[in-house]
Amino acid sequence: MERKEQLSHEDRVLLFGPSEGNSADRAADRAVAQQVQDLSALSADASVGKNPTGSDKFNLREVAPTQLPFVEDLSMEARYILFPPNFGDASLIYDNVVKFTRNTTPNSTAFPVESKVLGYVFHEVRYAFYCLQILQHADGLVLSCQLQSGFAPVLTPFWNAVKDSLAASGLIENEVEEEIDMDFDNFFADSDDDGESFSLDLSIPENKFLELRSDPTLVEEWIQDIQDPNFSQDTLLQLAYNLENVANLEFLMLKFHQQLFEAVVYSLTDAIDLALPGIRCACLFLDAVAQHTTVKVSEENINLMICQLARWTVAQTNTTTITHSKEIADSLSKNLLKFYEDGAQSLTVREDLLKTIHRESPYPSVKQNLNRFLSAIRAN
Repeated sequence: MERKEQLSHEDRVLLFGPSEGNSADRAADRAVAQQVQDLSALSADASVGKNPTGSDKFNLREVAPTQLPFVEDLSMEARYILFPPNFGDASLIYDNVVKFTRNTTPNSTAFPVESKVLGYVFHEVRYAFYCLQILQHADGLVLSCQLQSGFAPVLTPFWNAVKDSLAASGLIENEVEEEIDMDFDNFFADSDDDGESFSLDLSIPENKFLELRSDPTLVEEWIQDIQDPNFSQDTLLQLAYNLENVANLEFLMLKFHQQLFEAVVYSLTDAIDLALPGIRCACLFLDAVAQHTTVKVSEENINLMICQLARWTVAQTNTTTITHSKEIADSLSKNLLKFYEDGAQSLTVREDLLKTIHRESPYPSVKQNLNRFLSAIRAN
């Protein structure tokens, strides 16, 4: 086992500079240093090759599941599949579920011992945190899909896709849904002062996005809210979604790129303590910056990105939340070199932590990105 290394004061100064300025700046510096220290200690204790998430070489049956939880009343389950009484192969169900989620939801983690998968799905400015769990029932095995947090309707297309996948594998029969003839035209209709009706066509993409160019003050409010723990995640969800609109993307990259960059990077600190949806949206913004503009990058900025890369790749023990994200890891690792080159001066980065991430990461794409990044910084 590797020896744990604690960051000395000199290391903190080397990484993040002297703690000068106001108290808020010093608090942020301490939070960043602590985050690096915690992740370094965590990675030193992590066992190489023990992480089941994301690795194509992992044998799904390598860890034998414990006895499946028993559920008596299925009426409390909002979404579930009851398998026939003569179907008793829980491992086969689990293998199919893991393969499906691995290919469709990059922000997910499989837990073989518990026979469950936790993951996130996203739609526009909403998300849903789901738990797919295999259960036992008196009438047979059950696959349950529970909403842990977020917006329940976002789960519907995902759950339908899970059922389609199981049907394609021959584990369940295709559902024949009853066709319901409903007129939704009046649902989105309204009337003006003269009593004439009109409707909003939400199928037109332009109607789904904000017009940020016509309201720059909203962007200024976002910059403040992103740095507030109470509003950061919701604001980042709005920001990331509206980047999908070309006009909004061009406007933000032209007028607010540096201010938003600094606010978004600050949201990666422990002072904000974002969950996966917020971190994912922050990475979507950083990816847009890397592709479309140039910003001034400090050592603190790039080392915060490295800390988050470690957080979502290095093995951790937690069966109640997501510990890995291929989407976040890919985004951060591929853009490190661009942000390093945008540094206002020669930047010092934590090579020891980068090596740990390279060793522990279950994602080949992350290893490739880090090889490129480490080769570049060593050449300087």
